[in-house]
Parts: sequence; C-alpha cells; structure tokens
Amino acid sequence: MCDSFLLEKWMADALRQIAFEKYGELVLTILHDTPEVISHSFGSRLTSYKWKRFVWNRFHKRFGNVESVQATDVSDLLSSLPSVRVKPILKGKHSQYFPEDAIQEIRKHQPDVILRFGFNILRGNILDAAPLGVWSYHHCDPKVIRGGPGGFWEYLLKQDKQGAILQRLTEKLDDGIIIRQGWFRLIKHSYSENLNQLLSGTSSWIADALREIAVNGKLRDVPKIKSSDVIRTYPGNFTMLRFLLVLTGNKIAFHFRQLFKAETWMIGIAEQTMSKTLSSGKFSSVKWIKAKKNSQYLADPFTMNVNGNETIVCEKYDYNKGKGIICEAQSGKLIFESEHHLSYPYPLNINEERYFVPEASASGKLEAVHALTKEILPLLQNVPCIDATVFEYNGWWWIFTNRADRNPDADLFVYWSEKADGPYKEHLLNPVRTDIGASRPGGNPLIENGKLILPLQKGIPHYGAGVASVEITKLSPTEYEDRVLNTILPNPEWKFNEGLHTISQGPNNTTLIDVKAHRFIFANFNAQLKRKFKRIFN
Repeated sequence: MCDSFLLEKWMADALRQIAFEKYGELVLTILHDTPEVISHSFGSRLTSYKWKRFVWNRFHKRFGNVESVQATDVSDLLSSLPSVRVKPILKGKHSQYFPEDAIQEIRKHQPDVILRFGFNILRGNILDAAPLGVWSYHHCDPKVIRGGPGGFWEYLLKQDKQGAILQRLTEKLDDGIIIRQGWFRLIKHSYSENLNQLLSGTSSWIADALREIAVNGKLRDVPKIKSSDVIRTYPGNFTMLRFLLVLTGNKIAFHFRQLFKAETWMIGIAEQTMSKTLSSGKFSSVKWIKAKKNSQYLADPFTMNVNGNETIVCEKYDYNKGKGIICEAQSGKLIFESEHHLSYPYPLNINEERYFVPEASASGKLEAVHALTKEILPLLQNVPCIDATVFEYNGWWWIFTNRADRNPDADLFVYWSEKADGPYKEHLLNPVRTDIGASRPGGNPLIENGKLILPLQKGIPHYGAGVASVEITKLSPTEYEDRVLNTILPNPEWKFNEGLHTISQGPNNTTLIDVKAHRFIFANFNAQLKRKFKRIFN
C-alpha cells in the first residue's frame, strides 16, 4: 500500500528485489485516495507553519535528502496491477481505519501479505485482511527509541549503534510481531551517511522474509521486544541546536582521529586453549609479537602447517604503501602478496593439501592460495568477501563471510558446498544475521561435543572493539539459528587495550589474538591529508 507510483528509492528497491527473486508476486496496489490539495494564501501558510520545528525542517531538507529517499518511479512494477483506492477513516489524531467495502475488495485479490509504504497508523480489520497481515518498517530500535525520526535520536542518546525492525502490525501501537531486526554502527560524523545506511541496509528484509517462508514454510522466531517508555517525535529548535553541537563535535573528533590516531595492531600468544579463551573471556600470560617498523603493524594471526611445521601467519600492513601482505609473524618473512590489499590469511586443508584463504575483497572474489606452490584455487567469483572463514561441519563445507558490497561489518553471509573446493551455493536465508555487535568473522571455529562456536567481531563502539563468542545452534543449507554466549575484550592493563578482533587456535594448544592501540603515524597523516584536500577541491 502506498500513496502513488513514486516511492522512495529504498522502498522501490524492496519491491524490485521481491520481483527479481520470484519468491513472492505483486498482485495488488492499494492507493491512498488523498483529498485534493487546497491552495492557501501566503499569510495563512505563514501563520500555520510549525515554526518550532523550523531548524529540523531546514536541516532535514538539506542533509536528509539522501540517495535512499530519492523519488523513484515504480510504475513498471505496479501500473499493470489491479488497484484499490482507499480513503481511510481517521479516528483520533493519527489512527486510520479502512472502510469495510475496501477491505472486502482487497480480500478478493487474496494477498498473502500487505506491505505498508504509505498511510498512517493502521488499525481495524485491515490488519487481518491477509493471512500474514500487514508488514511495516520501524527504523529505530524499539528498546531505545519509540517514534522517530529514524537515525536521529541516537546521536543525542549517545548510542554507538542504531536498530531497525520489520514487523507485522497489531492493534496495539509499538507492539507488532517482529519479522526481521538488525543493528548498524551509528555513523557519528555524518547524519546523511547514517540515514542512507539505515534505509538501504534494510530494503532487502521483505524479500529475505518471503524467501524464508517459501523455503521453510515459516519464519524464525524473534524474541519480543519491550519498547521504550518514552515516545520520541520530531525535534524542536532547541533540541536541534543540541544535536548540531553534538554532530559538530563528532565531525571534529572523526577528522582528528583520521589524521592523528592511526590504528596499530600487534599479535599475542596466550598460554591457554582457544576453548578456554572463548568460554572464559580471560587471558593468562601472553607473549607479544610486534612489527619491526613503526609504520607497520601485524594483525589477523592464524596457525598454518607447512611441511610439518606450525607457523603463525598474519597480515602485515604498511602505512607507507597503503596495503597489507601476508607474512610469517615472528620472522616477518613474506608469504604472499598481490596488487590488492591482503589480510586475514585463513588456513584451509583440502585433500591433505595446505592452503590459506586471504581476504582480498578489492578483487571481488575469494581464492585459496596453496601454501607451498602458491597455486590459486577459486572458491567464490563475483563476491567481495571480507574475512571469509571456511570449514567443514555436519557433512557440508561452509563459508562464513561479510561482503564489501552489503553492509560490511553488519551483515553475515553463508555459502555452502558438498566439497571444500566447491562449487559453493548461497544460503537461502542470507544474510543470516544483521548485527554490528557480532557479524564479521574473527577467527577459526571451535567444534566441541557437536557444538559449533564461531568468533564474530564486535564492531561497536568502533571497528575491532572485541570478539563475540557465538554458538550456531542450527545450520543447514536452508536453516540458521544462533545465540551469543559472551564477549571477549582486551585486558585494560595491556599496553594495546583499545581493541581485539581475531581469536584463533595457536601452536601447542595456545590461543592467538591481536590487539589494537592508536598512535600518530606520519605516513597515515600524509595520506589522509591528501585524501581530504582531494575531496575538498574535486
């Protein structure tokens, strides 16, 4: 249901994905029979204008006009469909009820679900006019923010992430049945980027849910959320002044960090098993391995067996060159490099042959590299994988990964195959998880007593803040369920204590980790300064 054949781009994208995937079919358009616009005099417009929201209106007109809200014509999808025009009955200030004759006309077309892209707060029999009800988005985390606008109040409430839900509406406001939910990192320095991320990042959820129903016959259970007691509305002028001060401070801090606070990582070898690390979140004695030059760092450590010797391999990043290579951690010896940035050298054994799978998302594909011959084995084409983790479980081979083209750090994608070298097929529930708090792979899986536990990076309050221990409770080519067990953070007493984003099995029952600190690196300062001047003058 919508107001016309012009929709915001994120809404249009949602409909186009439904049509493209063919797990659902568009059968009817419900159009809002809006009253004729009456022209008012300049004086009446001036006196009726909501001056208390003047700053918000001007700000949102300038910075809220992002790509995702651009008017998009969907007449190619909807104009050939039968349509029902509805003039809703207003009860109270915002509640709208459909006339009974309109509901009967809608039911004649037998829709399974009604999508709300227009109208106001819907109540009454329309909510049960389709077997699956009326689905609607709420672009906030209801636990934190009731009302709206989406992507705004998180700044003033000092949140590190923002949420969204797709829900089936019920008679009770803010008490719908949740179909999909997810969380994204709050882009604190840019309201525009943040809003665009929030809207575009959720546009696939309807098609994802329809696919799940078509394949499994039902939706996964999503726990009910207790909504916040405070209802938020559009901000007044004083609130906007507070918001602008916060946003300005965030922008200054962002550019300062980019110029003067470069990430630097080092590797630790903890004298304990990976199982103990993931279960306890604590560390015993740790031996540290640092890069030999101040302009370099070591990260993403894994153990690779080469000619019977267990070797710690990792990413070595050089700020002077602006990219990473794969090397031995202790000696610094080069193992592999390419024209693209490389990191996360995940070890993989195929038919007793030793490979590693480096991240090279800029190449747009995923490949395994033979540890000795450096022969390339393609795994996924046209998929820009980030930190791909490959393993065998329950008779199938799995790739867990983020994608550079789909909400990196927030959306977890799964691919499966009957053989280690493929071909790999996309999981029918992709993305299986949307949560900036635990989605990006961060180490090799642990399989104990039939349980599969996977380290996933905690991406808030910043990238690489920690690692969540996540148990995959159900996994098949058509099913996926998980639960977060605990979160592992760096010891505050360590010198490098500002982040931790890899946990893997080390040699001789040890655990490998990497930890982060920030410091000034001239090569980074120089590169960032050039990039900022280029953006200003281009």
